[in-house]
Amino acid sequence: MKIAVFLIGGDLSGGNYRELRTLLLFPKEKFELMIPEDRFLSLKEEIEKVVNNRVKNDLFNLLEKAVRLKPLGINPNITSIIKYSQYVAKIATHYGAEALYFPYGNLYYHLGLSYTKIEKFGLLQLTPVVGSLVNEDGTGYKLLRNNMKLLFNANDFEVLKGYLKLNLFKYSVRNTNLLSVSTSIIYELNKLGIKMKAKPVMPGVGVDECHFDLQKEFDIAYFSRVIPLKGIYDFIEALKIITKKFPRAKVAIIGFSSKEMEEVVRTKAKEITENVSFFFNSKRDEAMKALAKTKLLLYPSKHDSFSLSLLESLSCGTPAVAYNIPAIRFNFNTDAVEKVPPLNINELAKRALDILNTGVWAGMGKKGCEFSKNFSWEKVVESETRLLSI
Repeated sequence: MKIAVFLIGGDLSGGNYRELRTLLLFPKEKFELMIPEDRFLSLKEEIEKVVNNRVKNDLFNLLEKAVRLKPLGINPNITSIIKYSQYVAKIATHYGAEALYFPYGNLYYHLGLSYTKIEKFGLLQLTPVVGSLVNEDGTGYKLLRNNMKLLFNANDFEVLKGYLKLNLFKYSVRNTNLLSVSTSIIYELNKLGIKMKAKPVMPGVGVDECHFDLQKEFDIAYFSRVIPLKGIYDFIEALKIITKKFPRAKVAIIGFSSKEMEEVVRTKAKEITENVSFFFNSKRDEAMKALAKTKLLLYPSKHDSFSLSLLESLSCGTPAVAYNIPAIRFNFNTDAVEKVPPLNINELAKRALDILNTGVWAGMGKKGCEFSKNFSWEKVVESETRLLSI
């Protein structure tokens, strides 16, 4: 069966990078990549800026062979998204595709596709509406309310909208063959009262071997997108606690960032310590080198399903302390990841200090490196293509 793969991502966030990386290994005669012209151009720019390893040329070749759809726009409204999805289904049929694969959980694209006749596949990379559960007490609406207030400071009206969106999502994918990158997503949806079936890609994410074995220069690092939901402010608060006990700690902050967030984080971190180095929007190899030079990763993410950042850290021999959200608990069953209660910044800092002071980070790092070897992109693609019947 030939499928059309519809990508909407114009950046190299974890989810978009995952899709591009897996498509490099898909059987070439079995799929047609389709991407909006404007997203194609921004994605090429992003690859040029941040990718400098052997994968770069492969990604460019993949994109050059893609079907370029009409521009989607920066912030299309709901009506435009629904119409655009239906337009994509027609183009897919025109190119001889028997099915359309949309590897995201975006509600309104799925709603638009639900009214088309082409066979549909979808991939859940996050739990719709909430992203992740940082609180697992209760079920249904009460659980949704608790998490939306904790994550987004949502009011009751916004929680109600979220609940309606969850149920609309369930309706939108009623005739879609759903896959997921993590069993944690279905667990979270079931806890929220949304009974759905999705076949997990196992493993859901792969990792390239880390080629850097370097002397440790940094004591702790942040490595993820520099946004609140990924825990950058939790990291900074933990840093305050750590530097009171360990004032000479050397720190690295690594990740994609907007200019606004970059300025905010620089200012806040420099107010705490001068021993901090920043690797904002660095080339991929440079980011990996900084990570490989780090003793311990602090990973207080509140928005995950199967963390590529954490897996890359382990592949470089850098263990982690992470929030024990389902995404981490379900996928990182290893002593290389110390898990603490979500949102507990004091415990995050305490565990980090314990690991650094006792020196156990070195042994944890070796275990993490071994653990990461279970997650190759070849294994991901073998599972995903089997579930897609290609």
